[in-house]
Amino acid sequence: MAKLQKKTEKALCERVTFRLTKVDYEEYQRKVSSSGMTSSEFFREAVLKNQTKIIVLAPETKELVYQFNKIGNNLNQMAHRVNADYAAGVIDQSRYDWLHFRLVAIVDYLKGLVPKL
Repeated sequence: MAKLQKKTEKALCERVTFRLTKVDYEEYQRKVSSSGMTSSEFFREAVLKNQTKIIVLAPETKELVYQFNKIGNNLNQMAHRVNADYAAGVIDQSRYDWLHFRLVAIVDYLKGLVPKL
């Protein structure tokens, strides 16, 4: 039951509306479009995070971010499996340490490929 309440608390259920001149609306739509976000995401980013400078990602950068997210997910699944197998006694301490070291090395390598934004 508590899990259901958490979902409800984070649900986007309140609507916010505002009016713009035609010129301002066209500028707003241009910025939203170039940001790659939905209108709602753009507004939340600008207002709630007090970020008025929206960083526009090039299409190839968006693809790289997507691929890095997928790689991260796969690494997370491998780490979970290594931990579960070690806890179940399927692999011994030396194999666990070796796998852990390799996973950390891969993560560090990937972090080195991504420039700080």
